[in-house]
Amino acid sequence: MSTPILATIAQSHSPKQPEIIRKTACLHPSVWGDHFITYTPDDKITREKRKENKRMKELKEEVRKELIMASRTQLNLIDAIQRLGASYHFETEIEEALQHVYNTCDHDYDDDDDDLYRVSLQFRLLRQQSFDVPSGFNDRWLPVVG
Repeated sequence: MSTPILATIAQSHSPKQPEIIRKTACLHPSVWGDHFITYTPDDKITREKRKENKRMKELKEEVRKELIMASRTQLNLIDAIQRLGASYHFETEIEEALQHVYNTCDHDYDDDDDDLYRVSLQFRLLRQQSFDVPSGFNDRWLPVVG
């Protein structure tokens, strides 16, 4: 009637511990839902990516055409592209457009172009692209207000 030694050692080293009850947090459901858990097949992703890439190329070409065409809103368009952080896509077009503005700035003033916003935008964009634009008032850069 001897008890096995291993059973005696096991009983002496593992006394019965009280059951630990842990409280759970009352968390709200995620705003993302199961969006990141769902599975999308690779072929569907590549089709969607191809569509997005094609659309992106079309839009970039459209912006390039707008930049190349000389228009009254060209400076505003360049400013918007730079503020959006997409100017690296159109570096050469922006450079050419601003070079054209710089070369023709003393010839293209009409009575409608005399607004301070247009002149200040032109000044800032040309200075940002390292064109040598004087900071003083002169006939070439600021129209004479009568």
